[in-house]
Amino acid sequence: MRSFENKVLATVRAHGMLPREGTVLLAVSGGADSLAMLHAMAALVRRRFPGLKLHVGHLNHGIRGAAASADARFVREECRRLGVLCTVGRANVPALAQARGVGTEEAGRDARYAFLVRLARRIGARTVATAHHAGDQAETVLMRIRRGAGPRGLAGIPHVRELPTPDAAPLRLVRPLLDVSREEIDAYVLARALAPRIDATNRSSLYLRNRVRLRVLPGMETRWPGVRTGLLRVADAARSLRTASERLRRKAAQGLTRVEDGCLLIDAARARRLPQSLVADAVDDALREAGLLRRMLTQRDFAALAKLLRRRSAVSLSGGLIAKREGNEIAVWRDERGPAGEVEIEVVGRTGFGTRDSGLGNGGRAGASSTSSASSFSSSSSSSSSSVAVPPPPAQESCASGKRRHAPSRVAQASACGRSRRSQMGSQTDDQSPPPAEGRPTDAGNPSTHREHERQQQPTTRNRERASRSHTPHPAPRTPSVLTPLVTAEVMPGSMDLLSQRPPDGSIEFLDFDRVTLPLRLRPVRPGDRMRPLGMEGRRKISDILTDLRVPARRKRSAMVVTMRDEPIWLVGRRISDDVKLTPATRRVLRLAVAAASKL
Repeated sequence: MRSFENKVLATVRAHGMLPREGTVLLAVSGGADSLAMLHAMAALVRRRFPGLKLHVGHLNHGIRGAAASADARFVREECRRLGVLCTVGRANVPALAQARGVGTEEAGRDARYAFLVRLARRIGARTVATAHHAGDQAETVLMRIRRGAGPRGLAGIPHVRELPTPDAAPLRLVRPLLDVSREEIDAYVLARALAPRIDATNRSSLYLRNRVRLRVLPGMETRWPGVRTGLLRVADAARSLRTASERLRRKAAQGLTRVEDGCLLIDAARARRLPQSLVADAVDDALREAGLLRRMLTQRDFAALAKLLRRRSAVSLSGGLIAKREGNEIAVWRDERGPAGEVEIEVVGRTGFGTRDSGLGNGGRAGASSTSSASSFSSSSSSSSSSVAVPPPPAQESCASGKRRHAPSRVAQASACGRSRRSQMGSQTDDQSPPPAEGRPTDAGNPSTHREHERQQQPTTRNRERASRSHTPHPAPRTPSVLTPLVTAEVMPGSMDLLSQRPPDGSIEFLDFDRVTLPLRLRPVRPGDRMRPLGMEGRRKISDILTDLRVPARRKRSAMVVTMRDEPIWLVGRRISDDVKLTPATRRVLRLAVAAASKL
């Protein structure tokens, strides 16, 4: 056991992974990898890092039903035995995937990192640890060779990298197990007599990584023993090459790219004068820093970009990116137009009139009864347990009893990725009191290796909630969802004084809640949509408003509006309707906010 822990310690020290003091957030699912990381890190903290505190995060993906609830109970119990705080969150990953038009694997990864970022911000952690190991590294390098990756791709999974955050606060992602093998993990788990949870989806052949792990690599190892070690050496060599050339590349590429309103702009004239390998690395760096890079670009992608240096056209790149030559620049943005329909926005928060938390969804005027929902974290340690929601704004709320009731929800979400906005389904919770939110995936400790394919439905909870509406005369909204990116709607007591809190980027707006008719919905702009912009007498076409704001044509098609009774009241990120503005008579305020999806 000590040899395993000492090897992890050597990796931690070699890469400066842990601070001297503070909180480190561990992503733990209950699978063998993350369970080994939890126990090894707990041992190291006791022996070597007395100034550190550990906090475990576990996300329920809304997919695997009772098995996932058992996973969450298992993780809580392990944390209780070790005296480590534990927070469990919920997400409706199938709904997110459907709304975004992506697979559950990609949607689950985004949800996991969003959960970890928000939880880290709430608990004050500057370091997040995941349980990627050497086997994951070998698989990643092989898959990238298949896609024709260059030196950056061949470098594989980094030991340490920065995680984008909505407020640009520093947050590091570290992988303390990246130098240990699968066999070493299994031996450590066995030596400690641990009983990790098993995720059946990790053996599904539906996913490329599973096929590589279960079939391709074992077959290659049979024919060419040591191939895994060879792949790891490739990663080390590529990483060393990149490190050595990093300063030179950054200096040569200075001024080559810039980010404008979430879109990456490349100086075409400057790019033509630089070596294409340097341009490729600079573009990759810039896309990553801008939060646009969801999937590593291939050599074919960079060849397509190179063609735009000499001709005016548009190309599609990996990961849903679009690149287009515009004048002397190449614009790169993510093509996320969202569903053709609309998504209902869950209104959450507190009215400030002493009523209990609940949600406002369907059902008429503001303040009328409606569905209630929240996406919650539940925190526990060896001595206590409580339910805590983590909203986008700083305000947080906890339930002293440790019990909270939950019901299914739909939260409208918009991706603020410069060239596009999209709507997504939100989080979902169970109507269970003790404990609050249970976690699902068996490998939350390793975000890249989750496998999800089942969709969990909860009609009985929904029906119970609908039946209860007529018996709840004036519920107050409940606490906001934790998932990002989000369009959130939160009710709070307030007045026109809140207008001073509006940021210049238009990401937050304040409306008079008592002038709003529920439900609110998020949808793309439609031909003929009109609204009465703030401060104006007449109604104007949304398309004309966008033209006046000098919104490029490529962005007009992805503009989103929040509507009531199918009438736009917020041109998201830009203008609100005069019909719902704050007045001196305002007592209850509806806070609408857009979080930057492109930053996770």
